[in-house]
Amino acid sequence: MVGGWRRTRAPSRSPGVDELYAKTDVARDVCGDVEPDCGGLEANAPGGDQQGHAEDNPARGKDLYTPCAACHGVAGEGNQSLNAPRLSHLAPVYIVAQLQKFKEGSRGGSGATDSARQMAAMAATLSDEQSMYDTAAYIATLESEQSPVTVKADTEKGASYYRQFCAACHGPAAQGNPALNSPRLAGADDWYMLAQLHAFRSGSRGSEPQDRTGKQMRAMAGVLPDDEAVAAVVAYIRSLEQ
Repeated sequence: MVGGWRRTRAPSRSPGVDELYAKTDVARDVCGDVEPDCGGLEANAPGGDQQGHAEDNPARGKDLYTPCAACHGVAGEGNQSLNAPRLSHLAPVYIVAQLQKFKEGSRGGSGATDSARQMAAMAATLSDEQSMYDTAAYIATLESEQSPVTVKADTEKGASYYRQFCAACHGPAAQGNPALNSPRLAGADDWYMLAQLHAFRSGSRGSEPQDRTGKQMRAMAGVLPDDEAVAAVVAYIRSLEQ
């Protein structure tokens, strides 16, 4: 088990996704035929199999996390000076999904930022998928304080944009939704969210053909009209209770 979520055979579309995806017409208009990709990760699906994945071992994950701590911190608190985001607020299932992307090359490729390419190199040192699950299970045991506010913008305007374009997948309180591979945003570093939205908008993230959820985020980030709107959304998310 990973944070109460297990790997299963993915249905063509997860139960409840149609309802969630239809919450905003904007999501349909922007994403077109790019459907939410559940990536084989289902919430406690009855009768689901554990495919090639043993019980999580946080103790082993602690050893595997040792090189990660140099950038992300011993408590997963992150380090802005190294462009290393906070991790301790994230669900293990999302951490595993991103490690898989980095290792397979759908994130951190030739057109990506320097920090993303560094992460791809680090993910490549994990010998197998079990190592990813164990590392994520250990990160789930960590606690850290949210980083200070660095992005100051109009949170009221940001709230309006967030409700229109983000809440259907990430939730009204930015709590995330594993069924849509949508991470928790409440508790994230504002500087990191700002950088990632700009990366999606520029195409340095989400451009690989196999990165379906990245393509969705590229489309949604692109509907924000300008840098002021991007900052406003980030400032609003940072204002939410983590």
